Amino acid sequence: FRAVAFGDVRNLDVIANVQHDRRRPLARTGGGGLELLDGPERLQIRAELPHTREADDALELVRRRVLRGWSVEFSPREVTQEADLRTIEIAGLSGLGLVDRPAYRGAQVEIRQDGEGLEGRFFYDTDMVISDSDRVRKERIRPGAFTFALEAPDREINLMLGSPERPLASKRAGSLRLRDTPNFLHFAVPRLPRTSYVNDMLALLAGRSVIFGLLPFFLLPPPSIMPNAAAEEPEPGNPGVFRRLILSAVLTGLAVQYRAARGNPGEVLARAEDLETPVGQHWAYSEEGLAVPAPELAPVRKRKRLWL
Repeated sequence: FRAVAFGDVRNLDVIANVQHDRRRPLARTGGGGLELLDGPERLQIRAELPHTREADDALELVRRRVLRGWSVEFSPREVTQEADLRTIEIAGLSGLGLVDRPAYRGAQVEIRQDGEGLEGRFFYDTDMVISDSDRVRKERIRPGAFTFALEAPDREINLMLGSPERPLASKRAGSLRLRDTPNFLHFAVPRLPRTSYVNDMLALLAGRSVIFGLLPFFLLPPPSIMPNAAAEEPEPGNPGVFRRLILSAVLTGLAVQYRAARGNPGEVLARAEDLETPVGQHWAYSEEGLAVPAPELAPVRKRKRLWL
């Protein structure tokens, strides 16, 4: 192929698919996640993949080196022939296939970014309604209540989606990062696992369909070890409401929930991460306490990209 054989690629209608199968589309130019950058040395392809099973499967096959390159779908318009060498001078580009055996050795594919992260906060000294019955109960967790489990290296704390059957990250495994402050407990997951329930959660977050909340799971130490770990008292000015103060507890998990707790829902946000920057080396914190990329290492906010 001659340089710029496809002409001005900026306005072409091109669809990327899997194995040249039009029933398995991945992206499309014109706002469909596919970007073409033509130059004197190469045609560069950037595909931002959607939250679909086909795209997830394709990305996993690229990661395992089953799908290894791009293959162009084109119609030759001007060709020159010298001995056994055919040169495509001008051609029309109609599609791109992510394939297992690319016809040209230089048409390789690699993953530059993969997955999305998650972060959020649970607020201290904020009442949370835990029971609506004859006696309304509220619960308030004091700052520093979770210090023991947060600082103990052998204590596991899991982040989960609703219940332990849907894990998201682990403190001991290093995928869950926790930061305690006088006002809130902040968590950050640089890269979420690739599961169907994670994709569903990210789609709901992106569409603002659901407001997610954060609920801590914890155990109170036995009274013989710490008799003043918790205290219950009537709410000042409202004797029909009782408040339990948690002064010290063993944190075991954090649950991201579709239905946030009343009074203290916390907050959960999705964020993109750049795999080319080693995990843990570009976290900074805004004035509000949320993790933000350090300016000199700010990642491109894309979910998944395939590069040629």
